[in-house]
Amino acid sequence: SSASSTPPQQRTSTPLPLRVLNQLLWSDSERVYLDYGALPELFTLSVDYIGDVIAHLDVVVAGYLREHAPADNKFTIFLLSNRTLTMRQFGLYLKKFIIDLAVRFKSRYPEQLTECHIFHAPYFLRAIHDILKSFIGREMCKKIILHSPKDSVARLARFAIKNPPAQQHNTN
Repeated sequence: SSASSTPPQQRTSTPLPLRVLNQLLWSDSERVYLDYGALPELFTLSVDYIGDVIAHLDVVVAGYLREHAPADNKFTIFLLSNRTLTMRQFGLYLKKFIIDLAVRFKSRYPEQLTECHIFHAPYFLRAIHDILKSFIGREMCKKIILHSPKDSVARLARFAIKNPPAQQHNTN
């Protein structure tokens, strides 16, 4: 390693409990899901949780590909939220998470990922979508599909998602 490289940051928190990760990420026979609505508050508690969530995504995707993937070994992921995030909630950490997630998709699943749908995507996420092209390339960026808050409800109804485990635990 060169003298100019920065040392890895030390972890400042304990890892996220598996029960929390399982409420955020799951799969069924059709696709993989990530409930991103709770992430801003979670990442405010510790930036280390970004890595925990992305590492658990690998576990969930591997399980999906092992148990449900068609012969072509491909998957689709839905990023869900039962609310539209504000610019303030989006903040620095969620932006970092989306970029880190996109880079992970490109490095680990360039052929397996067919689509990444982001529902209730705030208007300002379009700017991040354009920035992603420099990190992951045009072809991978085409796989990321943003759905506005206005059309998310109807589109989700079309996919017939019933009782996602992460949302069964919401008491709001």
